[in-house]
Amino acid sequence: MTRTERPTQSKLGPSSGTTRHLLPQGEGEKQVRSPLSRGGRHATQGAGSTEVFNWPIRVYWEDTDAGGVVYHGAYVRFFERARTEYLRSLGAEQSVLLRDRGIVFAIVGMDLRFDAAARLDDQLEASCELVERRGVSLKFIQVLRRVDDNVRIARASVRAACLDAASFKPRAIPEDVFVRRNNFPAGVSG
Repeated sequence: MTRTERPTQSKLGPSSGTTRHLLPQGEGEKQVRSPLSRGGRHATQGAGSTEVFNWPIRVYWEDTDAGGVVYHGAYVRFFERARTEYLRSLGAEQSVLLRDRGIVFAIVGMDLRFDAAARLDDQLEASCELVERRGVSLKFIQVLRRVDDNVRIARASVRAACLDAASFKPRAIPEDVFVRRNNFPAGVSG
């Protein structure tokens, strides 16, 4: 495993500036320079040449139980934030899709595994990798790691379905929804 510098925000506020931290990278990964690298977001290229989107998360009191350990339901929110920002980076802002296209993405399946505990004030990084695109659904693999020691905290396999906002019935993902469609990982197509 190699170590590389990646820009991350020291705080999650807009005026916090950017600092540099050393983060271990998995074997077969390399840093990819892209528009996703602004503001603490990163894209890395995995060995399978799929894009991995990373989003910084800080653990707050509201995320923990009385002992300062992250409550299990908070991990679902952390993964949701990373998926939402990943889709936004691809040009699929969910509020715009609802307003202009009458579609929503709903989670229809999630397999969530816990590997270690996150605690109050931990700086985490949630990754999101699109691994499959079908006519009406997307499948993501997500991993949550603690930044300081690169310990894997949790992992999830998530399926999101495209639904008609009025009827909540499955609807084909329109081909032009993702403005930056060329950013879809190699081998992931409709």
